[in-house]
Amino acid sequence: MKKKQIMLAALMIMGGTTLTQAQKFFPDLKKYSAEEKEVLDKSYANLLSARDNEYIENTLAIVTMIKLDLPADQFPMIQNKIDTIAAQAATSTIQYRAALAKEVFAHTAIFKEEAAGHYTTTNALFSAIAERVGKVSVSSNPTVVFKNDGK
Repeated sequence: MKKKQIMLAALMIMGGTTLTQAQKFFPDLKKYSAEEKEVLDKSYANLLSARDNEYIENTLAIVTMIKLDLPADQFPMIQNKIDTIAAQAATSTIQYRAALAKEVFAHTAIFKEEAAGHYTTTNALFSAIAERVGKVSVSSNPTVVFKNDGK
């Protein structure tokens, strides 16, 4: 139990710092048990309820990277919180970042390049995700063809 508490404390501390550049965000996360991932889901869902906007932004970045690192895993409590934040955030920046995180949770497969990326800041992470969303949106929209029917 003490190991779990230490790990959760370490994860929360990382919430206040920028993302690392030298390695994947949580390189050992794949070794955690289902129970530990459930605790992670609950803990980060609670952290997304914070009243501090900067804290929420950092936590959104962390949970987004967790999902990129673990695309097959479901985090329903985190996802519900992200949905709520995307709809009711205190600031437009948080709302936008929550909407980007929501896209990652809904369509993780399209973010393979971003999952392999190394980001030094939360801005860099969300910029990369926004760029991917833009590319996918543009490529999935059919081209409008105008006909000149002589009228």
